Amino acid sequence: MSPEVRRGGSLATRKSDVYAFGVLLLELISGAEPVTYRYNDVDKVYVRKSIMETARAAEAGDEEMVRGWVDGRLNGLFPVEVAKEAMRLGLYCLGEDPRSRPDMGLVEGLIFDCWRRSNKPFF
Repeated sequence: MSPEVRRGGSLATRKSDVYAFGVLLLELISGAEPVTYRYNDVDKVYVRKSIMETARAAEAGDEEMVRGWVDGRLNGLFPVEVAKEAMRLGLYCLGEDPRSRPDMGLVEGLIFDCWRRSNKPFF
């Protein structure tokens, strides 16, 4: 759910749909849920981790970080540069300010460009 909808200041809009698509795209690439909680035995608390945080960390890292972030069921059989580009697109859709998010037409074009540049089909 987009930040503006979560705050209750807005009903769902096209830009909140773009946000939701960004979350979905990151879920598809990583195979992870949008938010997870893990118990920290040392501090005796649950630690919240979002897919956005892990995607940003992987994007900032090297090729191995990207490979580690992408769904392990792919067994590393994917072009890393395409996975990173798709990850960036998902993050682009997750702008805090709705005005900073792309229109879905642009997202569609970027997905097509990403697929076209890869030598392996996404679907």
